[in-house]
Amino acid sequence: MKKTTLWLAALAAAPLAHAQDSSSVTIYGSIDVGVTWVDNIQGNDRWFVGSGSKLSNRLGFRGRESLGGDLAALFTLEHGFNADDGTIGQGGRMWGRQSFVGLASKAVGTLTLGRQYDFLYAGSPMPLDMGAFLVGGLAGASAGAGTSVDNHLGGVRYDNTIKWQHSLGPVTAGAMWGFGSENDNDKMASAALVYRAGTLWAGVAYLRDNYSPAASGNKIASASVNWDATPAAKLVLNWTQSKAYVAADTRSRNDMLQGGVLYKLTQPLSLGVMFGHSKTKNAANVDGKLQQLGAGFAYNFSRRTEFYGIASHVKSEGSTGTAYSSTPGIGGPAASFRSNDNTQLVLKTGIRHSF
Repeated sequence: MKKTTLWLAALAAAPLAHAQDSSSVTIYGSIDVGVTWVDNIQGNDRWFVGSGSKLSNRLGFRGRESLGGDLAALFTLEHGFNADDGTIGQGGRMWGRQSFVGLASKAVGTLTLGRQYDFLYAGSPMPLDMGAFLVGGLAGASAGAGTSVDNHLGGVRYDNTIKWQHSLGPVTAGAMWGFGSENDNDKMASAALVYRAGTLWAGVAYLRDNYSPAASGNKIASASVNWDATPAAKLVLNWTQSKAYVAADTRSRNDMLQGGVLYKLTQPLSLGVMFGHSKTKNAANVDGKLQQLGAGFAYNFSRRTEFYGIASHVKSEGSTGTAYSSTPGIGGPAASFRSNDNTQLVLKTGIRHSF
C-alpha cells in the first residue's frame, strides 16, 4: 500500500514537473531617478528631482511556455511608475506600458494581442536604450510645439492591437493593426522591415493612425541606421517624417533628422554626443525650426547599475514657439515647462538600476 501511494504521488507530480521544465517567467525592471537643472522655465531657472530621467521606470513580467513542436505561448505585463513619488505612470494604468499575450513559431512568426508599441519605437534601431542617451528634446519639443503631428520617437502604445513579426535570417518583417477604442479613435496600422547582421542594424517603418491624445491623425515614415563602426564606437542616424491627415489640418508636418556617436572610452565609461534638426509647418502653413545639441556620459558600476549625466540645448524658431526640451530633458508637460524665449538648456545626472 505504501509503495502504491508513493507511485501514485510520483505520477501525479510528473505533469507538473514537465510544465515547470518547459515554461519560464522572468521578472525584470528598471529604477531611474535623477536631479535636473533647467536654465529657463517660464523665465526662471529650476532644480528638481525627476523620475525616469534617462529610461522610464518599469516593473515587468515576461513568460514563455513550450507547447510542443515549434509552437510556444508568451506574454508580457509591464507596469510603469514614478520613483520620485511612488505614483503609477501612464495615467494610472496598472499595466500601462505593455500588456499582451500571443503565440510564437520559428516557421511562421510571432502573433501577439493587447496593448503594444508601434514599430516606430519597438522595430527601429534608433529609439532603444541607446536612443535614450542620444535622442534628445526634439521628440518632445516638436510634439508640443506649433505642429499637430508627433514623430513618435518617445514611444507610443496602442490598445486593442494585433501584431505579427517574423525573421528570416538577418531580415525581420512586421505588421500591426489597431482596432481602436469605443469612440472610434486610436485606430492604427504600422509596418516595419529591419536588417540586422554583424555590426549593422538598419530599418524602415511606417505608421498611420488617428491617435486621440494628440487630437490628430498622423502619417509617419522613418529610417534608421545603427552601426558599430569599431568595437568602441557606435554611430546612429535617424530620419522621420510626420504629416497630419485630419480634415481640419492637412498641412502640419515635421521632418526630423537626428544622429550621434556613442564611444566606450573604458570598459565602464561611455561618452556620447548627438545633434538634431527639425523643420516643421503648422496648420496655417507657417514654417518653424528646431535644433538641438546634446552630450552625455554613462559610468557602469556593474552590469546593472549605472551613473549618468546628460546635457541638452534646444533652440526654436518660427511657428514652433518658445523652446521646450522633453526627452531626455525635462519630462514635464510643455504647457508648464516651456522657456519664455527660444532656447532652453537642461542638465541632469542620475542613477539607474536594472534587474
